[in-house]
Amino acid sequence: MAWPPSATLMDKFADWAGSTLHLPYLPAYVPVILRAFIAFNFSNILSSMLSPYVSKTYATLPKKTRHAWDVRFTSLVHAILVVYLAWRTMDKPALVQDRAFGWDPESGTMASIAVACFLWDVIESVTNFENIGFLLHACSCLGIFLCTFRPFLNYYAARFLLWETSTIFLNIHWWLDKTGQTGTTFQLVNGVILMTAFFCVRLMFGGYQSTQFWHTMGEIRDKVPMPLLILYTVGNVFLQGLNWYWFYKMIAALRKRFVPANVIEQKTK
Repeated sequence: MAWPPSATLMDKFADWAGSTLHLPYLPAYVPVILRAFIAFNFSNILSSMLSPYVSKTYATLPKKTRHAWDVRFTSLVHAILVVYLAWRTMDKPALVQDRAFGWDPESGTMASIAVACFLWDVIESVTNFENIGFLLHACSCLGIFLCTFRPFLNYYAARFLLWETSTIFLNIHWWLDKTGQTGTTFQLVNGVILMTAFFCVRLMFGGYQSTQFWHTMGEIRDKVPMPLLILYTVGNVFLQGLNWYWFYKMIAALRKRFVPANVIEQKTK
């Protein structure tokens, strides 16, 4: 078989995927998803090639840590890209007028990038399994953003993808730890930005959007299949719960780095 696949073969695969998954808007974006998926895998490889030149620390790290470094580079690329695309689609009239079933071509591009990355994340979480929470998070996000091609809840997709703003600073925080800059002023400043972004975007803005989401779901509960309602409502509760759990863990990590141990011990007595 010739490579790359012919346009006809790609079209057939796209049509099959759309009809099988009952996602009529998906076929037009399958090429975007495949190209983005390849790009995310390439970014992972690119990190392993360039990081030794960017930081001398990289080569001294254990293989598992170097892999985690590369994964975070891909995560950073995705976060920057989808946050930008999410901002572009926030005020699209078609989405604002119909929060449940509205559609806009730019929202399709945004969802395609997210689907590609979460597909990559699912494979990464399975092949290099570390934590069931990471795997469940990747699977939940993949299912949720795939369903936007019904179309369904694209209005909220853009808003919840803004959560990735905090991921940018979280990855920087991790790299500072691994390059011997733990406890530095730079890490403190980044940590403050990280906590502020996480609290504002995920907990406050995300919490408000979740209340709006639940209101919309109540209005359309008789118009969509029950499995879809369950996927989105359970997914929202799970992801919001993870946000609060991660916020607690980040506070604990920052206290450990910047608050003297004797002070923490005295406060816990």
